[in-house]
Amino acid sequence: MDCADSYEAWFLASMESLREAAGIREDASSHPDPEVPRHAKGEVQRRMRGRACRRSDQASLTARPDLAAADRGCRRFRRLVSALGGLLETLPALPGRWPPAAWIE
Repeated sequence: MDCADSYEAWFLASMESLREAAGIREDASSHPDPEVPRHAKGEVQRRMRGRACRRSDQASLTARPDLAAADRGCRRFRRLVSALGGLLETLPALPGRWPPAAWIE
């Protein structure tokens, strides 16, 4: 899985929250193991209403995912969250718990 596939895997892990954004079908469901597909963009595209996933779709998809679902479903997303948490800990005033407690089951 390359970096681009990692990014799309976040969408695959939180597909229910993306319904109706950028042409995602109303019945689209999350992939059971979003980091497995070799072509995650194609997996996202299969959940769209009969059209190709365009670069212009990235903004609307990026604005809507359920980050807690992405955290639960994607090991690479958890690594990013962990790295961000490490950076936040270096700040003189920590903005609160990271990741948010609501993400942890």
